[in-house]
Amino acid sequence: YYRQFGRILQVLSSIIFLKFYYFSPIHYIEYFLEKRLFMTDISVIIPCYNVSDYIDRCLTSITAQTIGIDVLEIICIDDASTDNTWEKLKQWEQQFPEQIMVIHCDANGRQGAARNIGLGYATSPWISFIDSDDWVEADYFEKLFTIADQLDCDVVACQAERDKSTSLSYLKNR
Repeated sequence: YYRQFGRILQVLSSIIFLKFYYFSPIHYIEYFLEKRLFMTDISVIIPCYNVSDYIDRCLTSITAQTIGIDVLEIICIDDASTDNTWEKLKQWEQQFPEQIMVIHCDANGRQGAARNIGLGYATSPWISFIDSDDWVEADYFEKLFTIADQLDCDVVACQAERDKSTSLSYLKNR
């Protein structure tokens, strides 16, 4: 936990750091554990607007990651969808109550606002944005997280490929 704790302090503003300056290191760890920090390594933020036809494929690809779902915090923001996206998101949250959080917006703020809302709920030291009509390879997070950890990176990126299929079909299997 100490290594992750140091990484989070780098992200926190100096004002917050000064607020906890007089605590011993063990108090820092207890505080952050209580606030649900360190429980996951990656916060996955997914803005959702009228994607009932795609959201199942997206969330299936994320929950089936080789890195394991226990290291993921999945935050889905329904941006005032008019289809049954919200109902599908609630079903996913019931299936994975510890890993998936769903947030409903009454007014559409577009993708940027939804991402910012998700950032407000994120508790992990790493953030990933996934579009709700996209899907990721089964080892997506494992590969990116391993590289980031080994090379002590601040940002990791990868290529994307256009896929017009309507089902989840991993590129490795084609």
